[in-house]
Amino acid sequence: MSGKHSSMPFSRLVFAFALFAAQGLTLAADDRVGMDFFEANIRPLLVERCIECHGEKKQENGLRLDSKAGWQKGGDHGAVIKPGDVENSLLIKAVRRTDKELQMPPKHALETEEIAALEQWVRMGAPDPRSEQRGK
Repeated sequence: MSGKHSSMPFSRLVFAFALFAAQGLTLAADDRVGMDFFEANIRPLLVERCIECHGEKKQENGLRLDSKAGWQKGGDHGAVIKPGDVENSLLIKAVRRTDKELQMPPKHALETEEIAALEQWVRMGAPDPRSEQRGK
């Protein structure tokens, strides 16, 4: 009977380790999905519609979107993305064009699916594999 009790803590330890390892694998898979989503949907959108005014050569309102560090730093109006928080991310407010004072891009609104992609990206935590060297 004492053998049974001594193996129970070990089995719990093995179970806890297995659970922890499985969560780590899930997080790694989620990270990969997020990075793939960024590369397929967000990077091309930023390059095509945003970087001309918010990149290395020009930073309207002090904002750079050409790097993760750039959007994390924010611009003259503060942080533009709150990872995981779509409704409180200034970038989403700007592209939705619900505020007369803040409408991006200024001349041609994004397509509905482009806005949806940005919303999904922010909801995912705004995964961004780009170098931290730019945008400082």
